[in-house]
Amino acid sequence: MLAFYSILVLLSLLPVGFQLDTYLTPTPQEAGPSQIIVVNDIIKKVHKERVIEMLLVMNRRQDINCPLRDINPLELPTLRLDEERNITIKRHFNRKILALVCLSELPDTRLLSALADNLHRMRETPIIILLNSVASNLTKDLQIICETTANYNFIHLIVLHLTSNRIEESIVTYRLQPFPSPTLERIRNISDGHIFPKMWLNFKGKTALFLPDLSMPRSMLATDPRTGEQKLCGSSDRLILEFVKARNIQLQFLRPLENLTKIDNTEILNLTSSGKIDISPKPYTLSIKEISSKVEPTHFTGFVDVLILVPCGQEMSIRDVYTGLKTYSIIVLGAYFIFAVIETLIVASINWIFRRRPYLIYSPLVLNMRAFAGVLGLPMPPRRNRTSLSLQQIVIIMSIFSLVFSCFFNANLSTLLTKHPQNKQIQNLKELRDSGLPIKTDKSAKMNMENAINAEFLKNVLPNSEYLSNKEFRKLLFTLNSSYGYQTFTTAWNVIDKYQRYRQQNVLCTSSGLHVSKNIPTAYVLKKNSIFRQAFDDFINLTWSYGLINYWIEQAKEIMIHLAFAKETTPNNQESKITPLNIEDLKWLWKLLGVCYSLAGLVFMVEKCVAYLQRKRFNRKIYPNV
Repeated sequence: MLAFYSILVLLSLLPVGFQLDTYLTPTPQEAGPSQIIVVNDIIKKVHKERVIEMLLVMNRRQDINCPLRDINPLELPTLRLDEERNITIKRHFNRKILALVCLSELPDTRLLSALADNLHRMRETPIIILLNSVASNLTKDLQIICETTANYNFIHLIVLHLTSNRIEESIVTYRLQPFPSPTLERIRNISDGHIFPKMWLNFKGKTALFLPDLSMPRSMLATDPRTGEQKLCGSSDRLILEFVKARNIQLQFLRPLENLTKIDNTEILNLTSSGKIDISPKPYTLSIKEISSKVEPTHFTGFVDVLILVPCGQEMSIRDVYTGLKTYSIIVLGAYFIFAVIETLIVASINWIFRRRPYLIYSPLVLNMRAFAGVLGLPMPPRRNRTSLSLQQIVIIMSIFSLVFSCFFNANLSTLLTKHPQNKQIQNLKELRDSGLPIKTDKSAKMNMENAINAEFLKNVLPNSEYLSNKEFRKLLFTLNSSYGYQTFTTAWNVIDKYQRYRQQNVLCTSSGLHVSKNIPTAYVLKKNSIFRQAFDDFINLTWSYGLINYWIEQAKEIMIHLAFAKETTPNNQESKITPLNIEDLKWLWKLLGVCYSLAGLVFMVEKCVAYLQRKRFNRKIYPNV
């Protein structure tokens, strides 16, 4: 499918000077068959070192002596271009190509500029230059090639000097040594070793410009307590310091360490895109449109979520605890009325069966001491009809219910009074918007936020969002100020969560419903066509495979928490110290006892009144004339 689309693209370019040739059988011409054989052998060996799926052949239109038309030993699709026409190969093909360039005279060096345009963001592509010039111009030609490779950051390049087209003449080979400064080194025997070795494994002291942004925990400047020396100890700092050490790169800071200040994302991106620094000190979200046009992203370094931190549910007061017990009161009242009705109906049924009068007494429906005692697990007054099986069953049911309910109620009350529960926290974005909670956001992360997520969507979801400087934002966050919510990334939340555990506090929380966006890929950025890209990509993959990046992130969290403890001056607005119960806490217990005793007194008075009325009615029946 890729080859099909590639052919369509190339055919569309044929009228303006493109040629697309795929030779099934090479046809040797008069331009030196022995030299063509040597070049074909070199291409075959390169294909064994790395897979090649297409050839890019470039020569001037007027150069009729270039032997590149007869070179294609692997019968690969061949894209032929000249100095006038360019195509960004990466947009239409993959990276598995080999570039062949034919230079015969000084004007041909324009082909190298055209080659750089064609290989935009593909500077690691192997390049073979066929230099067909006289020996007197060789030094000058090689110098021009070196200067061009330095300007365009070519890394893998060899020059095959064709001294003449005669069969008896041999080819002299030069290999580019790009580091620390480009030079062409003559090779006695090209068959020894790799034709294109991995030059990026050793930069031989090549200088790389770097500027830490001091954005914790990625970048931090801490003082060694033993030596008093300031050192970079953030997770990104460690990654870059280990990279330059492993690849023999000399790291040069754009500013001295003692003059470093916090730098926002926009300034870092501008410094990188302008080439003032070679490696960005932080990873960016790859959904940012500006990144693809200004700089060179590396391989993925991870995935982050954009989320909201909100105050955790506050601990209930004693008053709220007792108020929450009203559910149990409803259960008790419901069970009381059910048992009272059942007991009254059973008694009425027994009276009707045994012809006792009155059949139905209504007062137990309102005030039934046996049902009340059974619900609360108190001793029940005996009845005369003890032989009734139904009454015995209802007594057993009430006893079991009272046992279970009393145990459950006492256990819950003890738990609630020992460790007070927390009120419900905000669980999703709708509840957050309805709550009106102010949301604070780090201004330095504004570009990442608004480009990773639609800016209008953020404005609608978080209407109360306010951007603060990194210093103000970090101060609010690390003092665990629960008066606000905080929009941040999972990396920052992991640090805050660990910080809260160290302080044995639970002030800020999040939930799955508060994730604004998930699994956003992040990557470091380099300047366009950077010579460090392939080496940095390889080192990132290596450190991920060994788990070093996660280890450095955890170390940076520990250091950041230590620095936060050392610099903390503002007390937290929530006091988590455990204190014993006092009179103020128990006032609701006194009120509850007062209400219960009042009810008991009221019940006692009602009982006395009912007993008086019953006795009076009984006396009237016995002594009607009195």
